[in-house]
Amino acid sequence: MKTTGIMLLCLSLILTGCNKNGGNEGSSFVQSDTLKSPEKQYLTELQLQDQIDQEIREVLSLANDERFNDAIEIISLTEDAVRHILDSAYTDAEAKLEDAIGKAAVMTAARPDLGFFPLDVNITVRDLVSGADAISAIGYEADKLTDKGYLQAARHLLKDLASEIEISTPMLPVATYPVALTEAAKLLYEDKPQEALIVLNTALSTVFVETKYIPLPILRAERMLEEVETLLDAEDKDRDINILLDNIDYQIRFAEALGYGKRDKEFGELYNAIKDIRKQIKRENDGESLDQTKKLREKL
Repeated sequence: MKTTGIMLLCLSLILTGCNKNGGNEGSSFVQSDTLKSPEKQYLTELQLQDQIDQEIREVLSLANDERFNDAIEIISLTEDAVRHILDSAYTDAEAKLEDAIGKAAVMTAARPDLGFFPLDVNITVRDLVSGADAISAIGYEADKLTDKGYLQAARHLLKDLASEIEISTPMLPVATYPVALTEAAKLLYEDKPQEALIVLNTALSTVFVETKYIPLPILRAERMLEEVETLLDAEDKDRDINILLDNIDYQIRFAEALGYGKRDKEFGELYNAIKDIRKQIKRENDGESLDQTKKLREKL
């Protein structure tokens, strides 16, 4: 049931129809002159991709948890009970509900600390392939459309302006779902199948989807910081570390340009920490530099 979708988006093609007259005054997006790609790269694209793949593997490892199978089976038994009620096979429906109630009781007893049980993990990776000019131009066009009241046009223009891992997980509410199963079984026993059907359909509708987003620029910056740590004890390291810090700074600015945070808010401490590391690598005390690098990783 696990799905991984990879979307490589080249937004420069979209810009063909964008306004080519005038600048980007008034746009809320980061302007191109503040976001220039570093001239030198220290890590290869393949090395950076490894960090993204590792994050995906960690997420998918959760799908091997037995809770997934148990929760999915409870949903399946509930759906079977609904079908049996619709077919007037009430005895079969009661049997399915008894099985579902039993499994739910085992699940809640085994993990009383969990309020929700995952049913699935769906992963979509959107890796934006575009430059600062494209981002700024699209943002400017979206601002103009919004100001004119064309909200849907702006939404469609911005929908692919992302660089992230999207993790969607349907969740089964442990607190209310078993109670609903018990109530439906009681109603069936009292020869009230229609009322039981309403309770079961309501229970099935309480399953909700939890969605999280992990910005890819921040993941890449984290991988670069790992590399910085490995270089702190090396000789003649300053040039390579500064190249990495230039690239880390760019990744954070790229995340800001896409709207994942602001330099004076979410990313303020990160920018300051990068400046501190630059100052510290000029000194002889590498221990302080390593400590500062670890602090920066924690902030990321």
